[in-house]
Amino acid sequence: MNEAAILAGRRGKDEITLKEIDDSIDRIVAGMEGTKMTDRKSKILVAYHEIGHAIFATLTPGHDPVQKATLIPRGQARGLTWFIPGEDPALISKQPLFARIVGGLGRRAAEEVIFGESEITTGAAGDPQQSLKLLDRNNREAIDKLVEVVLERETLSGDEFRAILSEFTDTSIDKVYRISVREMIKA
Repeated sequence: MNEAAILAGRRGKDEITLKEIDDSIDRIVAGMEGTKMTDRKSKILVAYHEIGHAIFATLTPGHDPVQKATLIPRGQARGLTWFIPGEDPALISKQPLFARIVGGLGRRAAEEVIFGESEITTGAAGDPQQSLKLLDRNNREAIDKLVEVVLERETLSGDEFRAILSEFTDTSIDKVYRISVREMIKA
């Protein structure tokens, strides 16, 4: 709360709002806000990268829900996807652990599907090929819409992300969570 109070003061506010609390958590956990990206190509690449994380996480049973995806650089990261933790991070069971691995692989799959194998970044180059099976080229329209929104607004809340994704999916998010991760990989 101290950091949130400092931010509120710097912004000339008399009260701490959820915006200051959210921004202060980002600053404490991920570092100072960096210089905003001005290179459109880099910004688009990072947007697809972060949306890839968010889609895989959302469609993987056992993964923590998306809190937000942002293109605001912090620390060494050019963009971030935040998740709402559901378990004690020191005691993660097998399914949520596997879900986090699959969710993390989404960036590579998104980069390959959108930009092609030759354009995969070093941040995604080592991810296994099987993760591509989770990202169907038919989902391109949903991915493009999510990227369009995050490029325009720089930050997309988890609720906004899920609402947009649900416009393009045949299956409700509740039903998706009943599918095992292994079934999704074999699909």
